[in-house]
Amino acid sequence: MNRYFLILVVWISVSCEKDPVIVEDVEPYNIAEYLSRVNPDKISNTLWAHAGNHPAFEPVTDQQAIHIRMHLPQDFQNVQLYVNDSVEHRDRMELYLLQDKDVHYTDGQIFGRFAIKKTQDNRSRMAIVSLETIDSVYYSAPLLLRGNNTATDTKNVSKISIETTPGGRAYINWSGAGLDEPWRNLVELTDQTGEVFCAVETDDLSFLFHDLRNVTQNFTPSLRDPRLIDRQIYSVAIYRNDNQGWMRNYRIVEFEADSARIQRFD
Repeated sequence: MNRYFLILVVWISVSCEKDPVIVEDVEPYNIAEYLSRVNPDKISNTLWAHAGNHPAFEPVTDQQAIHIRMHLPQDFQNVQLYVNDSVEHRDRMELYLLQDKDVHYTDGQIFGRFAIKKTQDNRSRMAIVSLETIDSVYYSAPLLLRGNNTATDTKNVSKISIETTPGGRAYINWSGAGLDEPWRNLVELTDQTGEVFCAVETDDLSFLFHDLRNVTQNFTPSLRDPRLIDRQIYSVAIYRNDNQGWMRNYRIVEFEADSARIQRFD
């Protein structure tokens, strides 16, 4: 009887050792691993994002030194931030590690933001933002997060001039200190409700509201032949971003839709 009992115990032990191990589907640790799990046909690297010094271009006061802003398409979800501590290896996707950061946004807003701190040793870093929609995954180009040793202080966009027409158009022109390189200019128009109703990216130092022939990206495609209302107060925000995604110049001004004068802001 003891012999049969021993055989039974050994058989049970061997059977347990052969049971399959269930591996949990853990969250990807870096963006390369994350993208490897997605159908390549569903991936796009066209997510618009930029970064800059805080509080130079954000009205919110907090203890975070840098803000990263990104475009939020309709039905977005799962916005993630990945940071790479090696500027020299900005193209190594496996070095972009997932950060435990919440994205800040308000329902209906076109852009959201991450707020982060500089490293204690003030090293520059790289960042990539990703998000999902119903049928696609989007991620941004690598953004340079400048440390104090290489920081470029945000300066005012200068020499803004705004000329409105009786028909509700607006010619917006500006200048800004910078390098002789292509800069991405993000222009946002806000009405009296405080909502951004028009947002475009342009490589030019001007924007004609609402002519899209010279813009590189239109973030408010639902606008159809919009017009400014005479005597209404609007505001325009201009973000000038260098080719590494760092926001160099920023300015927001209020203007009146008044075709009888040209409004200038030095």
